[in-house]
Amino acid sequence: MGAGMMAGCSGSGGSLVAKVGKDKITIERFTQFVRDNNIGFRSADEEFSVKRQLLDSLINHQLLVQAAYERGLDKHPDVIKIVESNRMRFLLDALYDKHVAGQVTVSEADMREFYKDLEYQIRVSQIVVTSPDTANALVERLKKGENFEQLAYEYSIDPSAKRNRGDLGYITRGTGSAEFDRIVFRMEVNEISPPIKTEVGYHIVKVLDKKLNDLREEFPRMRRAIEQQLTAERRAEVTNRYFDSIKVKYPVTVDKSVADYVTHKRNTLYPPPVVERLPKYDFDDTQLDRDEKELVLATWDGGQMSLIEYLFTVRRAFQPGDRPAFDNYDSLAAIIYTLKRPEILAHEAELEGMAETEVYRNKTKLFTEYSMADIMRNDSLPQQPPPTEEELREYYDLHRDQFLVPRRVHLYEISVSDEMLAQNLAKQIKSLQDFQVRAAQYTERTGMRVKGGDMGYVEQALMPDLYRVAQTTEIGTLAGPFRNAYNKYSLIWPVEWTVSEYKDYLAAKPEIQKLLGDQKKQQGFLAWIEQRRATTDIDVYEDAIWETIDRTVYGAAPAEGKS
Repeated sequence: MGAGMMAGCSGSGGSLVAKVGKDKITIERFTQFVRDNNIGFRSADEEFSVKRQLLDSLINHQLLVQAAYERGLDKHPDVIKIVESNRMRFLLDALYDKHVAGQVTVSEADMREFYKDLEYQIRVSQIVVTSPDTANALVERLKKGENFEQLAYEYSIDPSAKRNRGDLGYITRGTGSAEFDRIVFRMEVNEISPPIKTEVGYHIVKVLDKKLNDLREEFPRMRRAIEQQLTAERRAEVTNRYFDSIKVKYPVTVDKSVADYVTHKRNTLYPPPVVERLPKYDFDDTQLDRDEKELVLATWDGGQMSLIEYLFTVRRAFQPGDRPAFDNYDSLAAIIYTLKRPEILAHEAELEGMAETEVYRNKTKLFTEYSMADIMRNDSLPQQPPPTEEELREYYDLHRDQFLVPRRVHLYEISVSDEMLAQNLAKQIKSLQDFQVRAAQYTERTGMRVKGGDMGYVEQALMPDLYRVAQTTEIGTLAGPFRNAYNKYSLIWPVEWTVSEYKDYLAAKPEIQKLLGDQKKQQGFLAWIEQRRATTDIDVYEDAIWETIDRTVYGAAPAEGKS
């Protein structure tokens, strides 16, 4: 029996939403597939319609998988290789399921409490410090009547405090960390919190004002979003606790003699004036011989890290300002733990036998089948003929607007967090050379210091904030500071505008070839799917799809016949 005769079937599938030949698509797998697509719905009927389309996609995938097994693609070298290269990921998934996902629950009462907190937006000011002793001392000074804003200006490590004196404006429940929100949204106006510990540091918070939250809707409409938010918060908390326990179980020990050797070698390689300018967090690895590169910098139960591995890995993972000096052993150990945590967790997963769990087996099987389906779709289906020259030319003539190169501006930019610094820089810059020098010193945009702030040719669609200001700025002059899209302060120096023009046919041809080639490939895939469906027994249980839909979320009772 073909798919067309059974696609609208409403019979009960029990724990299934569909059968595709001998394969079963469970409600659990279907629900996870829908969740992975992260789609919002405005009504129960819309949710059903979208889920029905997603189920068709899952059925098509299963048809590809079946054909892949028929061709023996489960033994394809590329499949075996990619599955093996992802083994650590599956082990970590199984470990996460055991120690995190399985420990997280969100009750109806939790969601109602969160919803109650959404009644108000609150205006808060904060002081953030790194030391609990400093935080406690500041709380005592505030109790004695000292000015909150002044202390924020003097002590807060938040860069914006120099500008706003700690004032964060109005915030809504869910914008801060869970611990931060749980305390702050219980406070009254003018109340000052005890120190609140987060990943950033210790926060002292003062509530300045409260106002009704106009964005809060009725609870049924917000229930799903609240549940997702709370689940994410709880998972983050459980994850951090678990990571802390792993850090205690697998302490990283830095070999101080190796760390000291790096410092000593730097000091002997270069004259003192040069050494003074060299960063203490890095070392030129070309100055190390093979034996030096293989020196073991750190060890832990089950693993180690060589000096050269550390140098290469830390450069990729952390900005220069976030890397510790080699004589800061504790920070060095902490950052090595962060770099090696996935491997440490995988080692723990092996010890706990995660490779024998159902989660691991299911993850491996699904990933294997997705890899097989990908090879089946891209390499094993009948190939379509490439587009002809006439087809390419016709497409170009009918769609010339797609090949319009928009007007662009070549500009330099300095982006900083501190408004006062931005204003001072604006007073100092008199030429493009001045601008480049200051950009190399101060700009905070990633990768732009080495380029002297040269942003290249900027399009409106990619950087509308900079483009908009450049439109009203004379070429070869300074503009700013102004607030940019990242809530920092930008100075720009436009140097040239390009002219809007069309790509000629030869320049556009490779893009058209890919576009029409992809279209033909999709048409071929759909034709194959239609043929495969016609020869495969496919049962769809629409009542099971309805069972995954909570109609009370939309404020409606279940429709008759849709139980």
